[in-house]
Amino acid sequence: MVDRDRSALRSSVGEAVAHLASLTHKELTLAFEQLGIPQVSESAGNKRERIEESFRQVPDSELPQLAQRAMDRRSLHLSPSVRFHLEDLLWEENDPPEIPKKIRRELARALTLSELAQHRDPFMELLDRLWLAEEPGHRFQFAGERLPAGDAEGQGRAPCLP
Repeated sequence: MVDRDRSALRSSVGEAVAHLASLTHKELTLAFEQLGIPQVSESAGNKRERIEESFRQVPDSELPQLAQRAMDRRSLHLSPSVRFHLEDLLWEENDPPEIPKKIRRELARALTLSELAQHRDPFMELLDRLWLAEEPGHRFQFAGERLPAGDAEGQGRAPCLP
């Protein structure tokens, strides 16, 4: 077994599980079970202390599985940057296959946007969830949609999908 430095993974997973603090104590107990991390009694302290104590007990060897479970749990409301960083760290763990540019281009050409976007709202949610917009306030919308008044773009229009 390869001994890996998982300090970056531990830090990022710790940031993800810190989102559990928004739960009630009762919900937190259930979340510990669902995430597969050690239970910490309600009498052990406040929610933040319980989360930190539980996470401290997770061995480095279990961090990749915990990271995946945290990303799968939509109620954690991980920001795209946190989720993408976790995904990158997990990809590094698994030595991902090389995908040649030619294959990526062929795949992109084979996708038909009109078929993907038949159900507009779920499609837009998927884009927002999977696409990391580097610019603050950026969001996807279909051509012709108007942005709220006073939008940073100034023209009342955002980058559009056809």
